[in-house]
Amino acid sequence: MTSEPPFDLLEEGGFLFVEIALPGVLETDIDITFDGTRMTLRAQRPAARGQSLHAEIQRGILLRDVTLPCTVELLSSRYEDGILWLQLKRLEVR
Repeated sequence: MTSEPPFDLLEEGGFLFVEIALPGVLETDIDITFDGTRMTLRAQRPAARGQSLHAEIQRGILLRDVTLPCTVELLSSRYEDGILWLQLKRLEVR
């Protein structure tokens, strides 16, 4: 089963900022690709240990495809406390 992690997309000046919630995911289990105006995030949240008595947290593959308003260049990324922050430079002029 795949799940779509929530994200925010902000714009300031010639930059886009993406914030993606990935609690419980190791940084090494995150993959982001860009193709034109499409950003694809793929991550893996490990399975819970023990027998599940109640489960609401999505486990397994996390997948999110986002159509951005322009083509971009990744300037920086940071992963801290289960949140991935991306700074993207806008390559197309409006």
